[in-house]
Amino acid sequence: MGILRLCLRLILLVLCLVSMGITLYFAPLGVLWVRRPGSLGKKLIWFRASIMQVHLKVFGWVAGLRIERNGVELPKKQPFLLLSNHISYLDIIAIGSLWPVGFIAKEEIRSWFFLGGLAQRSNAIFVGRQSVEKRVVALRELMRVLEYLPFCVFPEGTTTALDTPTQDQWFRGNIVVGKRPGVPIYAVGLHYRNQKAQAWIDDDGLLPHLCRALQQPTIDLSVYVCPLSVRDGARPLSSMVLEAYQETVRACHQARQRAPWTLYNTRIQDFADDSALT
Repeated sequence: MGILRLCLRLILLVLCLVSMGITLYFAPLGVLWVRRPGSLGKKLIWFRASIMQVHLKVFGWVAGLRIERNGVELPKKQPFLLLSNHISYLDIIAIGSLWPVGFIAKEEIRSWFFLGGLAQRSNAIFVGRQSVEKRVVALRELMRVLEYLPFCVFPEGTTTALDTPTQDQWFRGNIVVGKRPGVPIYAVGLHYRNQKAQAWIDDDGLLPHLCRALQQPTIDLSVYVCPLSVRDGARPLSSMVLEAYQETVRACHQARQRAPWTLYNTRIQDFADDSALT
């Protein structure tokens, strides 16, 4: 059954990728029908973001991704910045299906066959994380695009199987956006059922990991969102970074605690404890 499920899902994912590629390629024509204020360039960016969100919803459905979302609601007609922990490429599918956002992507993705071209046409900002100069350039581009498009950043810069991000891997430059008025910032916590199995880490290849993921009946993910109050031009950057990190850690804990499978296990344990007492 697992092999049959894998084959069917791979076929559907390939068809969806082809559909996304064709739609993004002809996006400059479709933007003429976008009824949204602003220049053609801004309309094109929003049109691409909408295309991405629709296709990522389909990706998630095909992959069996089930999302439990808790926390605050995000604004629908204004840009914002999301800071999230990073576990797998599945995070992009999940977050991109929930909100029409762009992503910061590592520079190597630009050279990936087909996927690199899709990323370039889907409002991604590429960054070489080992180069300070390239990080500054990416940050300036982020500040520019945030005037009219929501964005998601993974400050760790890499994936991990841990429940919460580690502070020593936290790139702090992204929080500079907090000094800019008009752009709210939110912390996003992600937690998967069987998180270690879902994590895409170390030298695990993309295709082998994807094949294992697609053989599962479902992939359960808990998402928790909370606002950050780091905007204060008088505060030192280190203080803002620490608060952003701590709130993201709290969001991760909330995602885990509010996950349906965690609540179920807690109730079972409570029932077992009560039975033992009686």
